[in-house]
Amino acid sequence: MRGRVVIGRDVNVLRESAEGLELAGRVRLRPGYCVEVVRSATPSRPLTVRRAVVCSWMVVSLGSGGPTYRGTCRWD
Repeated sequence: MRGRVVIGRDVNVLRESAEGLELAGRVRLRPGYCVEVVRSATPSRPLTVRRAVVCSWMVVSLGSGGPTYRGTCRWD
């Protein structure tokens, strides 16, 4: 099973390295599953899609808009 998350719409990047990403957002991801991380195109950068494996994903806050999650993904 593969999901797709769009940076800026579904999740925000907290940290990025050559090994992976730390993300936060309102979407629920499942550890152990592969996701396609989509970065929208800008005038200086084309649209990119890269696969990553969700390593950890947990609820960090509950609010009126629902839970907010945070976790890490390793580049596939």
